[in-house]
Amino acid sequence: MIPALLILLPVAAACMSLMAHTARGRRLWIVSGACVTILLGVVSIFGPSTSLSLGGTSAPLALVLEMTLVALVLLLARRSDSLLLYAGAAAHALILAVTVFSGAGGAESDFVLDPLAKILTGIVSILGSLIVLYAIGYMQTHERHQAATASGSRIFLFLLLFFLGCMNGLFLSDSFVWLGVFWEATTLCSYFLIRYEGSDKSIRNATLALVINVFGGCALALGALIAEHGGASSLSELSALHLLAPLPLLCIAAFAKAAQFPFQRWLLGAMVAPTPVSALLHSATMVKAGPYLALRLLPAFTGREAFLTVCALYGAVNFVAGAACAISQSDAKKVLAYST
Repeated sequence: MIPALLILLPVAAACMSLMAHTARGRRLWIVSGACVTILLGVVSIFGPSTSLSLGGTSAPLALVLEMTLVALVLLLARRSDSLLLYAGAAAHALILAVTVFSGAGGAESDFVLDPLAKILTGIVSILGSLIVLYAIGYMQTHERHQAATASGSRIFLFLLLFFLGCMNGLFLSDSFVWLGVFWEATTLCSYFLIRYEGSDKSIRNATLALVINVFGGCALALGALIAEHGGASSLSELSALHLLAPLPLLCIAAFAKAAQFPFQRWLLGAMVAPTPVSALLHSATMVKAGPYLALRLLPAFTGREAFLTVCALYGAVNFVAGAACAISQSDAKKVLAYST
């Protein structure tokens, strides 16, 4: 029950806030949703580990949702006239088509609340909700100075709270297909929040972030497809994986989401968004999906210590280089970006 509530309640409260007719009603839904999410985060941390299975319809439903998200990316590619975005979305759609026809996507448990998931859903639910509550007052002031092209705080607050539910879904997903759904959902939320101001710079940076993360999503989908045919139908079964091929692909997906070199440009560009976006998506929550996936891969590294060493060195170099860049900056957002 707790895994379902961690995903559905923030999403439901966000949707209700979007349908509210008055500013007071919208704030009420946002505050209520954030407060309940904090409570759920505390319960998830101190409660028992559990799992949730949606039955036989789970995989088809997840694949339909992911295809819908990829179709939205294709529409955005047409709108932005980005060939790279077209290519990434088309490749992702092709991988999903192969997944459907190959019969992949089955897993015993769709969502798992284990110790690692507890830590990350706790961060998202508690810290993320506090940032959402802060954003209510922040946006009241920001609206007086924002560009005329901005989409408005109504959409902004909806996306922030909706994003919390998607991030919880990502950290709770055990099956690869549901992981893919929430992976793409967080990518799209990030895109819309980065381009919130509607300026040429914010749209350009949002498109860059979308392109990089869409290709990361392709790597995730392809890695998941190969992993399922290599003996691992879910994240919890990666110890049974007898192929090396999926691991580099899944690591690339993790590196792209975490804005590691050479994918760091999207995170630097994302700092044009309002401060709550920088705090929530690109420091407190979204980029943690990368390290999270890397940690989930650890059972598959057994017997592959050389590959694990390469990944560790890669992370260490990123850590040192990022820290060196961060301490040389005077702009607070750039310090945040590089230190992330």
